[in-house]
Amino acid sequence: MKVLFRSFVIFVLLIFTAYIPLIAESPISSYAEQRIDDFLDLHMKLTTCTSNAEALKKIDEFEEQTKRILQEQAVDLEQEQLILESLYLMERYHYLYDPQINRKELRLLMKAQMKKNEACIDARGKNDVSKWLYVFTGDVISFYMTTHSPAAVFRYGMRVKHLYEKAIKLDATLTNANTNLGNWFFYAPVLFGGGLDKAGSRYKIAFDGARIAAEQYTSSIYLSQYWFEKKQYDIAKEYLDLADSLNPNSKEIVLIRRLNQRGISLFTYNRDKTGIDIEENAAAENED
Repeated sequence: MKVLFRSFVIFVLLIFTAYIPLIAESPISSYAEQRIDDFLDLHMKLTTCTSNAEALKKIDEFEEQTKRILQEQAVDLEQEQLILESLYLMERYHYLYDPQINRKELRLLMKAQMKKNEACIDARGKNDVSKWLYVFTGDVISFYMTTHSPAAVFRYGMRVKHLYEKAIKLDATLTNANTNLGNWFFYAPVLFGGGLDKAGSRYKIAFDGARIAAEQYTSSIYLSQYWFEKKQYDIAKEYLDLADSLNPNSKEIVLIRRLNQRGISLFTYNRDKTGIDIEENAAAENED
């Protein structure tokens, strides 16, 4: 009996051991994973650029360097290209967007990227989709939906939430997914599941799960602004100081400090950006 039981235990362990690689294996190449981390680092460092043109040039250089090697290294070329294309597009958006000039053009680019990403997800089984494709597809849709009616924003918003939750199922502490789900909770009405404390819990998970300096930088900013919303200004400053130490000379940090001095959080700024931009530019001119 003991021999049979021991054999059964060994059999179960062998099956479990054989199954672990199947669970852990990423559907994208290690090269793509590394370039995603590298781009997150670039995203952080671009906030120190002296001009939009400088930032756009650095994005172009990164894309060109990656393109040469990705063809050889990719495990799933289409998926890996879409993940990186989404990153490039969203980053360029920050430095190109002008509502008076190219709003429609950039909106159409976001729509096209959204459609390609969703088609890629739909064409694969759940074990063949990277957590990164879920996250960045959610981000692209977020960019796209901001120009729509409230009804459309709600419809797209639920899709975005679902994508972030799928990414978190694959990696419970993934900083990007938890940060962006936190943002969803912050902006969503309580009636539909939103709430400040729900957002704060996600920002804390994002901060604790940060693997690289860029993730710690971003999660520190959002955790800082959560505490600012809670009127815990000393704690908010501690996290913002941490972000500053990780990326000195960031114009993003300078902006947030200026906003906070005026009693405005980054969340309020992002929600009401146009009006606050006008006030902020005037305030900056007065300081100069």
